[in-house]
Amino acid sequence: MKTALFAAFILLSTSAYAQSNYWSGETRSFLKKVQFPYPDRFASSLKSICRLNPPKWQKMSNKIIDATVPHPKYLKKGMWIKYAFKKRPSPLMIILPGAFTTMNGDQSRYLADAFLKRDYHILVLTNPWGVSYINNGPLNTTGDLLAEGRSLHDFLVDWKKSLSPETKNKITSTSLFGISYGAFASAMIGAYDAALEDPVIDGMITAISPPINMAKTMVNLDDSIISIAARIRKGKLSFLGAYRRLCKSKNQSEISEKDLATIKVATVKMGFHQSMIKNIVAYSDFFKLDWYPARTTFNRAYNNWQYQTLFQSYFEEYAPLVGDVTRSQYGTIQYWIDQARLHGKNNIRVLAAKDDFLNSITGSDQEYSEFKDPAFVTIPHGGHFGFAARPWFEKFLDLL
Repeated sequence: MKTALFAAFILLSTSAYAQSNYWSGETRSFLKKVQFPYPDRFASSLKSICRLNPPKWQKMSNKIIDATVPHPKYLKKGMWIKYAFKKRPSPLMIILPGAFTTMNGDQSRYLADAFLKRDYHILVLTNPWGVSYINNGPLNTTGDLLAEGRSLHDFLVDWKKSLSPETKNKITSTSLFGISYGAFASAMIGAYDAALEDPVIDGMITAISPPINMAKTMVNLDDSIISIAARIRKGKLSFLGAYRRLCKSKNQSEISEKDLATIKVATVKMGFHQSMIKNIVAYSDFFKLDWYPARTTFNRAYNNWQYQTLFQSYFEEYAPLVGDVTRSQYGTIQYWIDQARLHGKNNIRVLAAKDDFLNSITGSDQEYSEFKDPAFVTIPHGGHFGFAARPWFEKFLDLL
């Protein structure tokens, strides 16, 4: 009976929210007109790296404060953050970059610079699936969604309390902007925050290119890794030539089929598989767990371990209980959007490409029943955040 009532409530609520202001009519109309010169999902994803050329932290328009803040319930060494405040009252944008992104990486700096230029105060967090977080000693296993969401939200609550009255008065509103797993975590933060009488976030939570269903994402990533395994095992591959030609190109017609195949290997191997391996190594080293064979010049055991370690096998071997959570309702972004709604908040919104390889094998509309929810807007191409720094995405940021 309770399940039926809950389902009815969500159905009625979603219908009502269809008329709500998740995305403005101007934004929806704008996104329908966007052109996509790289329909290949891997080419568009890697092309975004070519365009990212953000300034160093010390060269940005505002002085950036670098701090490691005690967070004893969750991190042994504390939470590494960067933030900046304008001199005049302005909105605050909390930025949560994607999985495997480091604090000093291009994505973190690109987003910080983008929002500073748009007259926001900024607070940049470290992603729990990145070495900048793992090297500070998480007290939960990497991939524990519930603990990671709680860690981030509890930190924001404490950080807000630590601000001086003068600083608080400079913040006209607080919003959150997340990428990839940072987008998924942003939805968790939004759900936890909605339950508070005095929430941290009174603006919108914008989730860009999130995993829609974490369990399916792990399968999709593993399928991508397996599909390139034969080429990887043949020996050292040169990605530089294909990458340079991609960066110089103006559209996909200028890219050969051979280069497209190499671009897929580069995107999956360096962007995801190697990054996951680095996370496992970092976690194992910090806690002295001996999770992997010794890395020596002629040790084939280490190379074989890398080849055999997939996203699903990580959860099976190193974090089985965490894997169960990932495969549950908690591993779907829709669950967190609905939880926020139960507390009267409809401020979590999602932008995703239909051909994002985290969520889709084919890019078919049939794989996207979740996208019927009014909180979502979709674009046909773009891969995984493959639209970063494109002129239309800069305009999109202006419309937030």
